[in-house]
Amino acid sequence: MSVLGAGRHKVNVVGHQLGRSGGEKQTPYVAVLFESEQTIGDRITWYGYLSDAAFERTVSTLRLLGWEPELHDGRLESLHNTDLLHGREADIVVELEDYNGQARPKVKWVNALGGGGLGEGMAADEVLQFSNTMRQKILSAKGPQPSARPGPSRQPAAAGAGNNRKPLNQPDDDLPF
Repeated sequence: MSVLGAGRHKVNVVGHQLGRSGGEKQTPYVAVLFESEQTIGDRITWYGYLSDAAFERTVSTLRLLGWEPELHDGRLESLHNTDLLHGREADIVVELEDYNGQARPKVKWVNALGGGGLGEGMAADEVLQFSNTMRQKILSAKGPQPSARPGPSRQPAAAGAGNNRKPLNQPDDDLPF
């Protein structure tokens, strides 16, 4: 068995359980073990943390995987060492993340099978309002500003300002040809 590498993978759920992170915080999570459909035996675990900051995203992802909190009266124990989600399919995105100086694969996104395409678009009036709001941020962003004029973006150096090149129309010597 090996760990799935970076990239997008079609996977099946092969297990899940509740746990707590190590260290001082002891943050509770739901761990979901995925196995690749392309290379059986290649696995990776997604950790859905249940902290205040991550709670909504975790529950949303669990719903995507088929957990119905209403059917289970919101009880997370339905996800602890059961077969409830076993066999559910998903597309996951795995990225390499630095951990103590080593690049390790980590599940960054769990999507519905075939997901990751275009979602529901904004209404026309919302697009205009959003665009105007973002325009202010874009225009106030610092950094090099591109020139609106055609041609090279560099200004030619002023004559005598350290430019040792001769003008194109000046010959290299005194010969008339």
